[in-house]
Amino acid sequence: MVTIINTHEVKDFNTWKEQFEAGAENRKRAGINVINAYNDHSNPNKITVISEVVDQETAHAFIANMKPMLEKISVGEPQITVLNKLA
Repeated sequence: MVTIINTHEVKDFNTWKEQFEAGAENRKRAGINVINAYNDHSNPNKITVISEVVDQETAHAFIANMKPMLEKISVGEPQITVLNKLA
């Protein structure tokens, strides 16, 4: 199992939320299981999404497909961490 932690600041939370919710079916088909989405207490436009996928290949394909969309709605470069589950 692989965990993806994606943190980015968006231009507008409501726009991000609409696009995030609209992408639920695409994520499901791609094998992406969103554990949860969060926004920063002091900056509601700073979003963190934690997801799980089966393997590294799925994780990297998801990231590659997600980056163009993030570039449109984000402020600055997203911070994406990919972690292998140890236990």
